[in-house]
Amino acid sequence: MATNAPDYSSIAFKLLEKTKAGKVEWEQSSRFGEVVYEGSELFRAELTEGFRFEVGRTRSSGDTTYSLTMRDEQGTDVFTLSLTDDPDTMFNQRRLYEGLAELYEVARRKALKVDQKVERVSEILERI
Repeated sequence: MATNAPDYSSIAFKLLEKTKAGKVEWEQSSRFGEVVYEGSELFRAELTEGFRFEVGRTRSSGDTTYSLTMRDEQGTDVFTLSLTDDPDTMFNQRRLYEGLAELYEVARRKALKVDQKVERVSEILERI
């Protein structure tokens, strides 16, 4: 008997939509006890009822990999999506890869308060 696999990509796109709408807050993070390699960044968000998400980017040997992990209230991994910009992925999974890349970038900008910092620097430069 076959079972229908959950549509993890729909969760990724809903998370992107809610993040862009300002309904999900992100913070810069690292995984406790794990080595974060040069060229990697990780951002974390927590929803109500204890569900957590981590979105990350890793660059290595000219490849860029985006990943999204969902954890439950006990911290157990529910799923991980991970896609690299190799030709096969870009042919078969381009929309999802681009969605994860956009989610990463929006989460990064929110967590690091990029827009506010750029605006502040622009104002400083206007005064000098």
